[in-house]
Amino acid sequence: MGAADRPRRGRKVNMKQRVEEETTLGKVARFDTIRTVLALTAQYKWKVFQLDVKFAFLNNFLDNEIYVKQPQGYEIKDMKNKVYRLKKALYALKQAPRAWYSRIDAHFLQNGFSRIESEPTLYVKTQGTEVLIVCLYVDGLIYIGNSQKMIGEFKSHMVREFEMMDLNLMNYFWDCNSVAKPIGTNLKLSVNDGAKKVDANNYISLIGSLLYVTHTRPNILFSTSLLSRFMQNPSKIYLGAAKQILRYLKGTVAMDYGSLTLTFFLVLVF
Repeated sequence: MGAADRPRRGRKVNMKQRVEEETTLGKVARFDTIRTVLALTAQYKWKVFQLDVKFAFLNNFLDNEIYVKQPQGYEIKDMKNKVYRLKKALYALKQAPRAWYSRIDAHFLQNGFSRIESEPTLYVKTQGTEVLIVCLYVDGLIYIGNSQKMIGEFKSHMVREFEMMDLNLMNYFWDCNSVAKPIGTNLKLSVNDGAKKVDANNYISLIGSLLYVTHTRPNILFSTSLLSRFMQNPSKIYLGAAKQILRYLKGTVAMDYGSLTLTFFLVLVF
C-alpha cells in the first residue's frame, strides 16, 4: 500500500464505477453446473477431486484504484490526512473475489484451458483423447478427467502455484437445501427492522435448541449467540436467519462434530 492524498469530495463517479465499488463481482458456479459435472463423473465412472485455496482473497492485484483510511492506532505522524492506496486485495474488500477470479482465470487460459462461454467458472483442457474438467467455486475448485497423468500434473501445479490445500477425493458437496455458511455475510439485524413479527415462543425454542447444539458444533456459536439477542420480539428476518443455521447443520451433518447428537437434533427439526 502507498500513501496518497485523500480523494476530494464531490468528484463525479459514473454508474459503472459505482457498481464496481459497491458490489461483489466474484464468479460463483451455479448448482446446475456442479450437478452436470457430477453427472459426467457418474456416467464415465470417474473420480471427483477437490482443492481449497488457503489465501484466495489475499495478495491478488487490483485493476482499479481503491483507497482505505489509515488503521486506527497506526496513523503516520503529521500525515493523518493521507489515505492508503491498495495495490493488492485484502480480506473483506468487496473487490477481492473479482481480483481472485481474474487471476485464476488468466492462469487457466494461459495454460491450455478453454473457458465455457455459458459458464465462466467451468474450464476444459484436452490432449488428444484425454480430458480434464475444472469447476471453480468461490475459494476452491473440483476437477475430474479420464487421465490420471493430467490430474496428477494439474494438482501438483495448482498446489505449488496458488498454495492450495489438496482435499483429495470429494466426499460431499452442499445440496440445494443446505448452505455454506451459518449466517449471511451481508445480513444486518436491528430491533426495528420493519418486518412481520413471528411467534416468540417458537423462536425462543429454536434458539435454545441451537444453543444446545453449540456444545458439539462450536462453529455456529457466534451466529446463534447473535440471534439470541433478539428473542423478545423476533421478526421473520430473525427466524429466516435461524433457519439458515439449520440448513448449514443439515449440509454438514457428516462432519465429525459429535454426529450422534446432531443427527438426533436434525431428525426432530425436520
